[in-house]
Amino acid sequence: MRKTTRRNVLKGAAAAATVAALPINVNAQSGEPIRIGILTPLTGAGGNDGPRMLKAMTAVFDEVNKQGGVLGRRIETVVEDDQTNPEAAVRAARKLIEVNKVPMILGT
Repeated sequence: MRKTTRRNVLKGAAAAATVAALPINVNAQSGEPIRIGILTPLTGAGGNDGPRMLKAMTAVFDEVNKQGGVLGRRIETVVEDDQTNPEAAVRAARKLIEVNKVPMILGT
């Protein structure tokens, strides 16, 4: 049994909130991953904080995947840099939606 810590509670809450928000097709093949876009500043003025935020988000998904995923499906992330710039963020979000076909985008 895992020790109850603030970090574990936050991880669990983040995973539960993400799963609840996912437009999951329960008829999809169980082996097909759930793709989630992550839009965060990796460069620009927010470039110092973005990698840490990305690491936190991917840590939650790694934990969910270690536990068997969501409804037997692994979570796969697609990351884009918003460059701490509104125009670049819009281009990156459009790429995630139109090219990568992600059903949801998490960001900062």
